[in-house]
Amino acid sequence: MRTWQPALQRGLMVAGLIVLAACGGGGGDPTGEAAAPLAGQEAQPIASGPTPEQRVSTGGSWLGTLGDRVVFGFILQDGRHSLLFSPPGDETMLAGFIQGGGELSATRFTSRTRSYPFGAAALDSQLAAGVDAESMVGTAQEAGGAAEPLLLKYLAYYGAPPMLQSVAGRYNAQSSFGAPGVFTLSEDGQLRGGGDPAQCALSGQLTAAQGNHVFAVSLRFVGPACAFPDQPFTGLAFHHPAALQRLYITVADAQETAGLLFVGDRQ
Repeated sequence: MRTWQPALQRGLMVAGLIVLAACGGGGGDPTGEAAAPLAGQEAQPIASGPTPEQRVSTGGSWLGTLGDRVVFGFILQDGRHSLLFSPPGDETMLAGFIQGGGELSATRFTSRTRSYPFGAAALDSQLAAGVDAESMVGTAQEAGGAAEPLLLKYLAYYGAPPMLQSVAGRYNAQSSFGAPGVFTLSEDGQLRGGGDPAQCALSGQLTAAQGNHVFAVSLRFVGPACAFPDQPFTGLAFHHPAALQRLYITVADAQETAGLLFVGDRQ
């Protein structure tokens, strides 16, 4: 399995663990102090999410472990989900993501989904877990592999209504499949990136999904020089939990054979 570390900062996982520790395991921060931003990034206001007693949905942002890998991402109330994962034993790197649909209730989450490890073929994956207001405990299993324990904590930061204005801007971007580039997001969610459309350019749309920092994404590559010319991709976009200038976009094609990750740092 190939791993990947975004060059502009360390990977997602360490900062996510800092947030979880500061929040006392996923709830509000008892000290009233916000988690420190990553080096080189300015701290941004974080909208407070609902307390466990106030929440009417088990959907939202979750952080924890899958076997000896760290995972972070979103499980929405309608069952859509995207979970980034690290390689075994190294929370500073990204090794892939799990994305798909499922069923989420107040007490249970189940999903037959797909795992997209970087540098390897996509795999069928199954998730099954019990859920309460603050935690998710169960198992995950990739095709041909053994079941691994899944232990997640709810992150309260992501409970506020989504705002496209919070992600608008120009981003220096890297991807799991190619060279760095630049993309822009408008306040109405239009995504544009790449170079000459006669060669290869990126076009897409973000729409509100659930939570202050998570959005549904649809995009396609336009141009004969693209690796995936004119193929539609869909998925989720979400902010880094500690440094809100960083945006993650995970998408997969309609056949669920190709999964792509974009990491953008706002200029």
